[in-house]
This record gives sequence, C-alpha cells and structure tokens, in this order.
Amino acid sequence: LQAYLKMFTAAKEELLIANAYFVPTPAIAAALKDAAKRCVAVTLVTNSPETNDLPEISMVGRGYYKDLLTVNQSTEVKACTKPNAGIRIWEWIGRSEGDPVQQGTMHSKFAVADGRVSLVGSYNFDPRSERLNSETGLVFEQESLAAELAAWIVEQDLQYSRQVTEMEAAEFEDPEDVIYRFRKEIGQFFEGEL
Repeated sequence: LQAYLKMFTAAKEELLIANAYFVPTPAIAAALKDAAKRCVAVTLVTNSPETNDLPEISMVGRGYYKDLLTVNQSTEVKACTKPNAGIRIWEWIGRSEGDPVQQGTMHSKFAVADGRVSLVGSYNFDPRSERLNSETGLVFEQESLAAELAAWIVEQDLQYSRQVTEMEAAEFEDPEDVIYRFRKEIGQFFEGEL
C-alpha cells in the first residue's frame, strides 16, 4: 500500500493501473482523486462481474466508480490543459471486437507512473490485501520495463475492456435490478474480508 500511495502521489503526467480486484480503500481512492486534481491522466483497468472469478467483488467495487469519476467534474480537473486528465475506469470484459475467443479473468496487479516507474506484485486494491493478506510488490525505475507494461495496458488490456461512463457508474452505485442489488449487498456485508 505504501509503495502504491507513494507512486500515485509522485505521478505528474500519467498513471496506468491494472488490478484484478478493485474495492478501493479510502487511502487509495483519495490518492487517485488527488492525482487527477493534479492533472494526471489516470487509467484503471479491473474485472467486470462477468469476468471476475469472484463477481461480488466487482459489484462492490463498482459502487465506488461514481465517487471516483465525479472528480472529473471538479474545478481542478476541468482547468487542466493536459489531454485525458482525470480518471478513466475500464472493465475487463475479456472480449475484443472481431476476436471470437473469450478471455477469462484478468489477474494483473501492476501500475506504471509517468512511463518511468513500475510496481508489479500481488497487491489487490481491496481491504483484504490491506489488512489480512501478506502481499508483495517490486518497484522498478526502468523505462524499458515501464514502456512494456504501459503498452500491455494500452495495446492489450484496453482492447478487451470497455470504458465505464458516468451514467453507468451512477447506476452501479444504486442498481435497480433486484438480484444485482442483493448480490452487491451480500458483497458489501463481507467487504472487509473481500
């Protein structure tokens, strides 16, 4: 957690993040929103409920999208002159247009800051990784590795993902579908252990 927070705080241009299980703790959510307010282009890729091996985790995580994307309407982000400043959330759906093969769960856990620093490890952005699991992470300050990981997100992961709109984020926060709402509430009940 400390390494990710330091990376997010130090970012000046771009953060590319791939994380399989995204239920942001208050510290992670605040660091991402702060980065966006500094005009950093934040791209996050995580599993959709359809591709997550634990779909309720994605349903609970979706409940945080609206709050994160709301930062894009802040005066700080609107004043940015850098392209793509703010937060963009993509959900891995495991399917690319024209590709007949359905991919499974995305299990990536890495981030790239400013095309220079990379963090790769086992840490999920969820309460369980913060409090219960023993997680590892390696930080690399090597531009060639950062470039490869960045290309992996931009050229591979985003091709098998779809961007979440602010309207969808609002629906995810307060779903109308009764079964979806029930599954999300069950997940929220166990959020600290997810």
